Amino acid sequence: MERGYPHTWLINNEAPYIHPLKVAHEKTNDRQKKRIWNFDLFLKSPINTTSKLGANLYYFDNYSQSLFNPNNLKDDNRPYGFFTDSDARKAGGLVQVDISRFPKNYLILGLDAQIDWVDSKPVEIMFGKHQSNTLAGFIQDKITVSDNLANI
Repeated sequence: MERGYPHTWLINNEAPYIHPLKVAHEKTNDRQKKRIWNFDLFLKSPINTTSKLGANLYYFDNYSQSLFNPNNLKDDNRPYGFFTDSDARKAGGLVQVDISRFPKNYLILGLDAQIDWVDSKPVEIMFGKHQSNTLAGFIQDKITVSDNLANI
C-alpha cells in the first residue's frame, strides 16, 4: 500500500484545531509505503472422549518506509533522500490440551512460544535491530463448585 502525506496533520496556530485531511505545504512531498500481512493456522482436535488438543501457529509482518522529500523539492524542510525504514515481524505458536476427567473438574495445560524481530533505520533516530524471545507454560484447574454458580 502506498499513500501520500503520512505523518503530519495540519495544526492551525491561530485556532488550535487539528485538520486530519490537510497537510502543511512543506510536508506535501513526503510519502509512505506499507506492507502488512499475517498467517494464522488453528487446529482443534479431540484426543479421546475426555481430552482435546488445540494448536495455533502464526506469523505477522509489518513493514513501513517513510520517504521525506523524495522529489528533491527546494521548499521542503528535509534533505533529499532522508527516510525511515521499519520491518517488524512476529512468529509463534501455542499448544493446549484440555482434560475433563470428572464432571466438575476441567484441567488446561499449555505451552506458548514466540519470537519478535524489529529492524529499523536509521539507527540514530529509530530502534535498530532487536529480537525478543518468549516461552511460557501454563496450567489451569477449573473446578465447578455448584451448577447454580456456573450459570451466573
